[in-house]
Amino acid sequence: MIDTIAIFSNIFTIGLPTLAIGADLSSLLASPLHMAILIIIGFVVGTAVGASGIGGAALIVPSLLFLGVSPQAMVGASLLFNFCTKILGTILHSKHRNISWRAFIYVIITVAPSMVLASWVWTGIKDNFGTDILDVVILFSVGILLVCISVFMVKKHVLRKKGTQSEEAEAVEVPKNFSKGDKTTLLSIGGLVSFMMTISSVGAGTILVPVLLKVVKSPKHVAGISMIFGLVASILGSVLHYSLGELPIYLVAFLLAGSLPGVTLGVKIASTTRPRKLTFIFSIIILVAGLLILQRGLALEIVTSFLNIF
Repeated sequence: MIDTIAIFSNIFTIGLPTLAIGADLSSLLASPLHMAILIIIGFVVGTAVGASGIGGAALIVPSLLFLGVSPQAMVGASLLFNFCTKILGTILHSKHRNISWRAFIYVIITVAPSMVLASWVWTGIKDNFGTDILDVVILFSVGILLVCISVFMVKKHVLRKKGTQSEEAEAVEVPKNFSKGDKTTLLSIGGLVSFMMTISSVGAGTILVPVLLKVVKSPKHVAGISMIFGLVASILGSVLHYSLGELPIYLVAFLLAGSLPGVTLGVKIASTTRPRKLTFIFSIIILVAGLLILQRGLALEIVTSFLNIF
């Protein structure tokens, strides 16, 4: 029976090797190769973020999964990484007055209760159905969101017509008053996105930005609100995952060591390369990663089903 399960697992996870990198400090220090790999990944992700503006989670998450980090530790690591990388961006947006605090208040009100609910669901699945089922839920959530992110990136950045961005968009101002419908929308989207972030750590920008554009109107203020929302939601999510014992702080430290110089390089690359080409390349990478993660989630579900039956 174990041989049969192994055969099914190998069939569905073919082409998805892992290095089984440890998340604790002793394991990392014991392997200079693993430390170097994490720093390199951080550098590559930082470069991609600086060059194209895509969210770091969309690349960090599949990278950690394919390196053998458990899905549960991966979510905590991604949230903490996002928090650290959004600090500077939030400061700069605030300095340039790109944050509509009225809109931000409505978006953020539902974040804490929604994340607590998500952590309760997380714990409930783990306690009642086991770690394997929770991993399946995480993998399917991440895979679906990554596929959606790649499609959104292509639609927004690659397929748009030239000259549709810019002066007109920049001239749009935030409405002075929000209707009851707008307020309900902001409250709802804040809760939905924060719930998803707690479970998967990805997808915030993909869902939040289009909704904010319809309500807030001004693209620069949407960027500012999205940035500070990500900052607040990421630190709250990190705290919750720390309380669950699933926050690999040292692993994130090595990722950040590589990401900081990577962002600097990415910004320089962006000034000499067409953003559309870069975005298209990264969107394809994210799409492939999302499909492979869905494949891995399917394999784990099949193996778990066999274990439950036999």
